[in-house]
Amino acid sequence: MDALSNLDGQNLLMPMALDADGYFDRQCPSEDCRSHFKVLMSDWKGIFKDEAVFCPFCKHEAPSVEWNTEEQAKQIKSQAIGYISTVAMNHAVDVIRAAFKGTGSGFSSPVPHPNRKTQITVKVNAPGLAAKHIFVPITATEAFTLKVKCEECSAHYAVIGSGFFCPNCGHNSAEQTFDDALRKVGAKLDYTTLVRGAAKNANQLDEGELVARSLVETALSDCVSALQRLCEESFKRHFPSEAAPFNVFQRIDEASALWHRKLGIGYDNWLSDAQLQEMKMLYQRRHLLAHSEGMVDDKYLQKSQDNSYKAGQRIVVKEKDVRALIDYVSTIANGLKGAMPSV
Repeated sequence: MDALSNLDGQNLLMPMALDADGYFDRQCPSEDCRSHFKVLMSDWKGIFKDEAVFCPFCKHEAPSVEWNTEEQAKQIKSQAIGYISTVAMNHAVDVIRAAFKGTGSGFSSPVPHPNRKTQITVKVNAPGLAAKHIFVPITATEAFTLKVKCEECSAHYAVIGSGFFCPNCGHNSAEQTFDDALRKVGAKLDYTTLVRGAAKNANQLDEGELVARSLVETALSDCVSALQRLCEESFKRHFPSEAAPFNVFQRIDEASALWHRKLGIGYDNWLSDAQLQEMKMLYQRRHLLAHSEGMVDDKYLQKSQDNSYKAGQRIVVKEKDVRALIDYVSTIANGLKGAMPSV
């Protein structure tokens, strides 16, 4: 018992298996999240801090020891129990050996019986004698496709879908968030075909069309929101002493004029007049979807200069419209990135 009690507080170093790219699995300890991600093992050992790790998805903060996955926790518990059992067995064997010391040699000792000429042989079966517990590496899942290098601390991590925060320093990259948002938009458009096909197979064409149309319409809004957030965060970072006007980056002409004032360059330097006009029209269609369920009014006709509709109609958003807007906001984002001053 003394020997076992001495184990309390000792650290057991259990090897972690890595995926093919040198990353190992982590899981957010927050019950509301529980998202999985990966961290480059060399960074985990070299630059991550014991006192705080951040979830890339919800930015939950917790000490480094709390980020084991559920599967890792089970394997660690099982191996720890096996290790302690081995220590206990070896200690018990030592005690038994000491108890029989002097009664014979080893564990098979002839003991004279006082009333007989025969002997009684005492045998102790100790299959765990001097056994060693070998720690099996904690398993790793397959490598994740999306890998990120933090622009602030250079930590490497991998996520499924989108990751918003660096798990080492908690930094939120506006550029990474923008890229993830556009990937999400592209995925929505790609899935419309699958949705319609699945609905057709289930004899639910109406439901499938509603879902597919909703995916396309929300994708249009996602493009606008992605560029707006990128511009807002970039402005804060590069011009911290000045506050940008409220929602200015939802208004194309005003946003371009603001960048001209701060950078000497704007949207008209990266897009043609025809492209800018189409972008303004798509922004106005997004506004209709957000505020009037897509119903056309006189204000829309005036601002968008869209002659394909009359007041009282409902707009129709097509996949080609969203893909065009993806190209426009991506072009602007790349232009801004190249024009921004060093921080």
